[in-house]
Amino acid sequence: MLRLLQQISLRQLRPLWGRVILVVAGVAVGTTLIVAVDVVNESFLDSFQRTMRLVAGPADLQVKLGLGEVGFSESVTDLIRGGPDVVAAVPLIRGTVTLAAKTDEVLHVFGADLAAEEDLGRYRTRLTSERRDAAMALIDIRSIFVSEALAKRVGRDVGDPLRLSTPHGLVTVTIRGLLEPHGLARAYSGNVAVMDIAAAQWLLDKDGRIDQIDIVVRDGADVGAVAAGLRRLLPDELRVTSPDFQGADYRRVLSSFQAMLTGLSLLCLVTGLHV
Repeated sequence: MLRLLQQISLRQLRPLWGRVILVVAGVAVGTTLIVAVDVVNESFLDSFQRTMRLVAGPADLQVKLGLGEVGFSESVTDLIRGGPDVVAAVPLIRGTVTLAAKTDEVLHVFGADLAAEEDLGRYRTRLTSERRDAAMALIDIRSIFVSEALAKRVGRDVGDPLRLSTPHGLVTVTIRGLLEPHGLARAYSGNVAVMDIAAAQWLLDKDGRIDQIDIVVRDGADVGAVAAGLRRLLPDELRVTSPDFQGADYRRVLSSFQAMLTGLSLLCLVTGLHV
């Protein structure tokens, strides 16, 4: 059988070695891409969903304009707090900046009312610093809290300066406390910072605007009915949804991207078969 293969098959294939190699390579690349895209996609979606749960905290509902970080008037918070069955309405600022010393290090900044301890406690964020140091954040607009993981990675501690690249240009802030690795501080691989809401509005150039309002409803209340009532109360451009619904929005976007990559992989596979 081996002699027959040498005399017939290999003789026929010898002039076409280049084509055979291209066919095998095309099939291998296409198959590998299909498997890789599926594995990476599932891993990314699992990580993304964990991040969404950590960022959402205790919220039953969220109010946003678009997908967030666009900003809307902070006066909307007072309208929501007056709604029936609303236990808490927590205004938040969200945005990203980069570290001046490491421009590839993206920092996710969250602004919240640091004086509202009960509201902040819902997000399971804990500080390792003393209350005296933390209180400075209410006085000094250039105060920031960063995760322990980030501080360790960049070699900073409480009281140290941290230079950030922001919409205002380079800004130096002071680390007033470290966030223990719980709740929100575990999101985005620890690349998380918290500021007082007024400071975050200044840093991110969002004076008078917020990015989302997290809503906690009364135990036993119909969340769907509360959401419907808020939609009638608020401007049409604002979306009142559950955190899970926002995750579904991103999942649809990612699914479209996955379909495109899978199509390219199949194209490589088909091309390899027809070389």
